[in-house]
Amino acid sequence: MLPISKYLFSFFYNKIYSLVIDKRNDVLIISGLLFSLSKEGDIKIEKRFFDLSFDEFIDIADRKYPVLFNYIGQDVISKLMNKEKGYLKKILFRSNTDEFYIEEIENGDQIAVSVSRKSIIDELISKFEIKKLYVLKYSLGPFSLKYLNNFFEDLNIVSDMYHQISILNNKMKIFDITEKGNVESYFLQEEEFNQKNISALSNLLIFIKDTNSVNNSEENIINNIKEFKFKKINRFLLPSLLIFLFLSFAVTKIYKSKLVNEYLSLSHQIELYEEENRTLNYLEDEVENRQRILQLSGFNNLNYYTLYISDIINQQGQEIVLNSLNVQPIDKVKSKELIKIKNDLIVIEGNVVNEKSFDKWIKKISKLVWVNKVAVLNYNQDKFGENKFEVEIFFNK
Repeated sequence: MLPISKYLFSFFYNKIYSLVIDKRNDVLIISGLLFSLSKEGDIKIEKRFFDLSFDEFIDIADRKYPVLFNYIGQDVISKLMNKEKGYLKKILFRSNTDEFYIEEIENGDQIAVSVSRKSIIDELISKFEIKKLYVLKYSLGPFSLKYLNNFFEDLNIVSDMYHQISILNNKMKIFDITEKGNVESYFLQEEEFNQKNISALSNLLIFIKDTNSVNNSEENIINNIKEFKFKKINRFLLPSLLIFLFLSFAVTKIYKSKLVNEYLSLSHQIELYEEENRTLNYLEDEVENRQRILQLSGFNNLNYYTLYISDIINQQGQEIVLNSLNVQPIDKVKSKELIKIKNDLIVIEGNVVNEKSFDKWIKKISKLVWVNKVAVLNYNQDKFGENKFEVEIFFNK
């Protein structure tokens, strides 16, 4: 088992597919893993599968569990590029960049870039949706393998089926694999992985990391929710209202007869109940799917973070610009150690007009009822004259 803290996985459904989809000679080849979470908080590999066609995977897939996938092969271009203006043109030449999905990862003085046409990825996601499988997240190319080094410091060289990634001082080098001979094996926490499924593990760890970091703007929070397939969600509806709706629906189903009798005795409420009941019946299938994804995203268990983030944003004023909020930051640990998270902490980075405005804002934040302590980690002026800051907010458990 992989002993990763249960707080990281408590957002998820109890099982999740993480796939590596390799397109060779216009044929989709699927390898991957089915992960589950034990009550003790360990991630366990339930199933392994290799070299299946798309239809073969669909035949064995359980529709209750969502999907992550890493797409590699003939439709993906992956390169390390120098940080310079117009570097995408060297990859795409005269092609329209709007026609491509582009993934970029910082790599020291370089950018790790993977690109693939939007039409190809969208068609693949549609194939899953037609078969009633929900795709939560996808990645392109081999560069997600870099994230494994954050969890397993002794894993400095790792390969997928086409590339070998070498990691030194958190910087990658990439090499094409020209000889498709023996498949390399990797042993991590007594679990065996190989070139065909190691990206499935990195996909899962990146998804865990992403669900524990939120940006501060309302637009970004809404976009994060949309990633989990809330296709018809009202963009201004708060998670707490969604939870209330789900609970109201459940109560209505259980006590329907009793509620009908009560509403009949209150004539002025009959019309309201009938409209609500029609709406709830219409949304029944959609609500069940959204409730499942809500459990994956963590809002059921950690909805109080919405209040904290809202309070912080409401205090910022025009003099403060918040660039990021990192909830429950993860400490880097060595192999065979539990991943430790600071579950009573929010780290904020941003800009401020002047020191007086910054002090005033810190005092406001310190007076919030849920705040235990505010610590200023950094306050300085960069070469462009902008006042940068980084603060830690510890909240009452």
